[in-house]
Amino acid sequence: TKVEVARVARALFAERGYVATTISAISAESDIPAQTIYSAFGSKAKILDKITELWMVEAGTTRRPSAYLDVPD
Repeated sequence: TKVEVARVARALFAERGYVATTISAISAESDIPAQTIYSAFGSKAKILDKITELWMVEAGTTRRPSAYLDVPD
């Protein structure tokens, strides 16, 4: 559910902007009740945090630091 909400929110943020996108709009587009979204995230800022987290995984940025740490001095 969180990934689906983040996916839909990301598209809406890109299309409408962060401020103009409401939890109600995310709810309508994702077909997930607004109350469920509030329960899962608590706020629109937390949805943005999840979007950032997912993007970092997609971009591989979470693997790179650990790879550098594994290299002996």
